[in-house]
Amino acid sequence: MIRHSKKAFFYAFLALVSLTIVSCKVSKGVDKKDDTVVKDVTANKVPVNDPTTIEVQTSATLQTPTDAQTSATTQTTSSPNDQTTNYPNDQPPHEGFVYVKTLIPDLVEDLRYATTNNFMGEKADGYEGTRVILSRPAAEALKSAADEFREMGYVIKVYDAYRPQRAVNHFVRWSKSNDQRNKADYFPTLKKNQLFPTYIAYKSGHTKGSTIDMTICDKNTNEEVDMGGHFDYFGEPSHPSFTGKYPLGTVTQEHKKRRMMLREVMVRHGFKPYDSEWWHFTLKNEPYPNTWFDFPVK
Repeated sequence: MIRHSKKAFFYAFLALVSLTIVSCKVSKGVDKKDDTVVKDVTANKVPVNDPTTIEVQTSATLQTPTDAQTSATTQTTSSPNDQTTNYPNDQPPHEGFVYVKTLIPDLVEDLRYATTNNFMGEKADGYEGTRVILSRPAAEALKSAADEFREMGYVIKVYDAYRPQRAVNHFVRWSKSNDQRNKADYFPTLKKNQLFPTYIAYKSGHTKGSTIDMTICDKNTNEEVDMGGHFDYFGEPSHPSFTGKYPLGTVTQEHKKRRMMLREVMVRHGFKPYDSEWWHFTLKNEPYPNTWFDFPVK
């Protein structure tokens, strides 16, 4: 009987020791990542306001994002809805220059030298795109003019703005060639050898980035306002003050009045007009008066 009691006592003692060892193992764990011992907050129910709990929870729940998660995050942070531009992902075309449509969203872009619809009948060198570029000060002044025109019921249309020097060089080469395919539409009363240097020169104000060739359109239809003559017609009928008949039609007093209105608004917003071309304006305080640029239009 005593022998059986000793056996029972011995087995009870072994059970108590085993229970103690298991309890100790549950209360601690090892983070194999850095071989440091951390609290197992799940087993020990550490209060959530314990600073050590926050550290352990962060370590325990931190996961490496998958490629899909990274992509989704990038798309969220790279939202295309830039509020300042119609070309949200564009870099400026050149230091100190801007794409004008980023400031004037309703601008009508019609860069003639990027097409064959011009006095040469061919695309000019350096025009790799059809987007209007100006120096930032010129673009900002044009924006203020556009705001006034809009109140009057018009939007601005641009035939040319910044022009690379390589395009000017192209004009000069053309002026010395025998190509006269567009004579009837652009210089019917002049001989081609009269165009250089009176109308075409080795250097152009456009290449300095603050000169613009433009007109206005009805803001509801984008139809050009009739000025009595078209862009780049070489000769007296393109003078802002001209009235009378010429080979392509007649410039009336009403046409002259519209030309003068265009001129007055542009002058009011800091531009100088050109007495030989009703469409031509240069910023009075242009930022690069002695620099002729040659980066391409894109």
